[in-house]
Amino acid sequence: MGIALATLACGFAAPLRAQVADPDTAVAAASSAVRELIRGHIERLREADAVQVAGDALWLPSVAAHFYEGRGFSPAWSREDSVMAVVDSLLATLRRAGEDGLRPSDYHVDRAQELLEGIRRTTTPDPVEVVDLDLLLTDGYMAYTSHLVAGRLDPVTYAPRTREIPEGLDLAERLEEALSTKGVRRSFVELSAGTEPGYRRLRTALARYRSLASRGGWPVLPLLPDGEVLERGSRSAAVPVLRRLLMDTGDYAPPADEDTGGGASGSLVFDAGLEVAVRRFQARHGLPETGAVGPRTRAALAVSPGRRARQIELNLERWRWLPRDLGRRFVLVNIAGFTAEAVEEGTTVMSMPVIVGTAYRQTPVFSDTITYVVFNPSWRVPRDIAREEIVPLVRDDPGYLEREGLHVIGPDGVEIDPAAIDWHALPARLPWRLEQEPGPRNALGRVKLMFPNPYDVYLHGTPQPELFQQAVRAFSHGCIRLQRPLEFARYVLDDSGDWDDERIGEVLQAGLEITVPLLRPVPVYIEYWTAWGEPGGTVQFRDDIYERDRVLDRALPPAEK
Repeated sequence: MGIALATLACGFAAPLRAQVADPDTAVAAASSAVRELIRGHIERLREADAVQVAGDALWLPSVAAHFYEGRGFSPAWSREDSVMAVVDSLLATLRRAGEDGLRPSDYHVDRAQELLEGIRRTTTPDPVEVVDLDLLLTDGYMAYTSHLVAGRLDPVTYAPRTREIPEGLDLAERLEEALSTKGVRRSFVELSAGTEPGYRRLRTALARYRSLASRGGWPVLPLLPDGEVLERGSRSAAVPVLRRLLMDTGDYAPPADEDTGGGASGSLVFDAGLEVAVRRFQARHGLPETGAVGPRTRAALAVSPGRRARQIELNLERWRWLPRDLGRRFVLVNIAGFTAEAVEEGTTVMSMPVIVGTAYRQTPVFSDTITYVVFNPSWRVPRDIAREEIVPLVRDDPGYLEREGLHVIGPDGVEIDPAAIDWHALPARLPWRLEQEPGPRNALGRVKLMFPNPYDVYLHGTPQPELFQQAVRAFSHGCIRLQRPLEFARYVLDDSGDWDDERIGEVLQAGLEITVPLLRPVPVYIEYWTAWGEPGGTVQFRDDIYERDRVLDRALPPAEK
């Protein structure tokens, strides 16, 4: 995801000197005291990994060192010992970092504000304070920019981004451009994930759920007798509480003539309008849309708005791990949401349910490019699946392989008679492999969409369509099974020849394995989002099926509001 700062920084000095129209003039504009103090700080930055300025630790000391070297050690945020007005714009923007699920304190806001006020109170600023303020503002700008572009944490290790930044991001150059055009705030907007509609929708949702939490949250449903379900026609003291709760979540809109003081909203009867609201809530949380409040729905209703706000913060961080330009046309898979969609020009043009890996064989998060499609695929069974899952079935049922169209292939590519194998005395590493012939029983279905990757994960069909009826669809060995794979195949093959329904049907009928390369490869992003916003403002939440939220929650410091 990133490259070492030392490597990135080596290219800073020469380009930056070229950007200053007259370096000698810039140096002369700063008092010699300020310039020498900056030079002294830079020598310290070069010698230490951990550096503090005015009591605050710097995030990116090496980058700051190269930045100041490139401008002849002149300050960035003051001229002739007078702090520039752009500082107020920077601090105002950094104070709002919490709106993105980040922490203003990471960007030295409080300490910088103290120094700024002290400097402005006197006609003879202390050069030490001027330099401290300059260094803190520079580091705050660079750290905030880095976090907006690539996240606060590394997506692989969940370690704070203090030593690495995204490849190709020249923070020093960005800062020089922002200062020269007085476009500090604009530079953040251009770089952040906030240009993506999905990120903006989550950001809006974060403010809403924080507001709900600050007002005390929503009411808690009273306990019910074991096994009791609230459903249409139920009469219970819990019903008015449920109605009030669903009003707070935005799922229940009371009729215009409803008396919220004690009329219909205070009714003990679970009516048709409340059933609709419960279904809407269930749909937003990936629950079976029964319209009744059983244990699973009750558990989702019990999650406080504060916890939902934290869930949104975690998913905003995941958004920041994505590249800024996803492409004009791409495929997006949400593991936790059990969905795949095709997106063009920012609009979803196709969406469908998917099946993902089990908790034991999790689908990984990564991005790649779909380069070819295979019709009537055969399946080379991974050796661990063959040994752990298929061999025990063969031991109990010798006819299993033939019934499922599985063949035993030796290392020389020649098929082996299963009857010649002692299935009860196999070595640790199987000396042969299993391969399933194309057909209706094939585990990959009738088509697979390939993007070769180290995880051996791809999109394909399935001979078990009934599994798509389940709300939680974590059944695979890690690959992504599409509910309507032929539709996806047609989509990615759109400009790769005349692959209409008729031609695809002929190929499938022939039963021969055929590989079709894409003339225009399609990017694919496999993500893990447990919260996201929809164009109409609806906020969706899903269970943390792989417990990745729990791990990220421990690593990512809570945002500051």
